[in-house]
Formats: sequence, structure tokens, C-alpha cells
Amino acid sequence: PTPEPVEGPIDLSHEGDDLVSDFTGYRVTVLGTRHQLEQVLADRGRAGELITAIVDAEGPVRPERMARLFVNSYDLSRLSGARMAEVLKHVPGDLGRDPEESFLWPTGLDPSTWQGYRRWDGPTKDRPLDDVVLREISNAMADLARSAMGIGVDELLRETCRVFGGSRLTEGITARLRRALELGIARELLVLRAGVVTAP
Repeated sequence: PTPEPVEGPIDLSHEGDDLVSDFTGYRVTVLGTRHQLEQVLADRGRAGELITAIVDAEGPVRPERMARLFVNSYDLSRLSGARMAEVLKHVPGDLGRDPEESFLWPTGLDPSTWQGYRRWDGPTKDRPLDDVVLREISNAMADLARSAMGIGVDELLRETCRVFGGSRLTEGITARLRRALELGIARELLVLRAGVVTAP
């Protein structure tokens, strides 16, 4: 049977639960000048410390975003491909790597077991869906499907988009959400049967 359409946003309140939290971005503090950036990039230890601080604050985080925050910390707004490669050479080996994508994970967070996600209600330009790891999106989908006790695919995509601050399902956003849905099914977080998504 087709589930009844949900009226308004699905209630995802989790009092006393650490499953869902609000996303807080890394707060850039200018640590020095552009000239000092070169010195830091020549020092693996110092560069690694800043990378770890960014990933611990914001991870899982896309490497490109981490590198941009890194250079922002030295008063540089533009990130060239060469500069990004230079920053990424210093990523500490103890930071986690995502199994599906290149996202960097904090040392205390295991991609294979983490079931949380972080809501965002700010401008989508400040946290585009491409900057949200697929595992986090599929975790949110599982929570939505569980709270709705079954939900149609199109509605799940709309509600998930809303959780991450979106209001419009563009072609690119829809494609990413569908990839997250496929991952959620592969991870056995979600079951899709006759157009209805449930969370076992």
C-alpha cells in the first residue's frame, strides 16, 4: 500500500539522543599571512595539526572544503588545484577515509558504525549537498523513514533535501539523494519495496 503523504516536515525531535545534531562549521581564525602559509606547508607537523583541527570540528568533510578552510586560515581566499594538492599531502594518516567517497573523518568517528547526521537550516551555498557525505545523507533517510513509518521515494527525497537546508530538488541534488538512497539500501539501513521506503 502507498503511504499517506506526510503533512509538513516530519518530526525528527530526538530529546536526549545524539543521533541528530545541528551542523556547526569550522570557525576560521586567521593564523598568519600568505607568506606564513608557505612556512606551515613546509612543516608537516604544523600542517597536520591544523588539518586535524578542521576535520575534528567539521568532519566528515570533503577534502576540497578542508583545504579551502586551511588556506582561509592564512588569509587566502582562492584555492588553486596545486595549492590543494600541497595541503592534502599533509593529511595525517590517523584520520579516517570514507569507503565510498574521499571525505575525511575525525579519528573518533567510524564511518562503518556512525548512524548520526547533522541538520542544516542556513543558506545552501554555505553547505551544499555535495559537501555532505553520502553516509550522512543515508543516515538521515533512515531516520525519516523510521519516523514516518514508511515513506514514498519522491517524498523521502524532498524531506531529506529539507533536512540539509534545501528547498528545491534540482537534477544534481536529486542524483546525489538517489545515490544516498542506494547506499542506504546497500548498508541495510533502508528497504525499498513497491515504491515505499522503510527502515528495518
